[in-house]
This record gives sequence, C-alpha cells and structure tokens, in this order.
Amino acid sequence: MKIEFKKRTINLDLYGETFAVAFPTARQLDDYLKKLKQIGKGELESSDFELTQALFEECGLPKEKIQDMELGHLEELTQLILGQKKS
Repeated sequence: MKIEFKKRTINLDLYGETFAVAFPTARQLDDYLKKLKQIGKGELESSDFELTQALFEECGLPKEKIQDMELGHLEELTQLILGQKKS
C-alpha cells in the first residue's frame, strides 16, 4: 500500500488578485498556538491580529493584503486555514 501526501494550498481570490495560500504545517500551528497562550497570559506583547498576520505571511499571503481585508473575510480565512473559530 502506498500513501502520498502533497502540500495543500488554497487559491484565494482576494479582491481581484489571486494568491496561493498554504495550510500551516504542524510546527507553524504549534508555534502559533503557544504564542496565543503567551499573549493571553500577558507574557508576549503582541496582538492576536499581529500573530495571525504573521502566520498568514508564512503561508503566502502578503502583509499589506492581510491589512486591507475586511474583518469578516479575515475571520473566514482563519477558520478555513486553522480549522477553528478565532476567539
């Protein structure tokens, strides 16, 4: 039996421009979740938005495009990419 995994991406049409956005790796997601906990405890001076923005940049979406997104679109993308609702 052979199993083959290939890196998945989303072809995101964002306000007329198309971007290939990769799903985060296990390592990227683990780092993201640890930093979210640190923010919650006051151990890291950052915001949820800055952290999410950095993750999406790593996944292929330019920072300036993330900053120009409507909040609802960003939340929908976050749910899709991370498989969870952002709190």
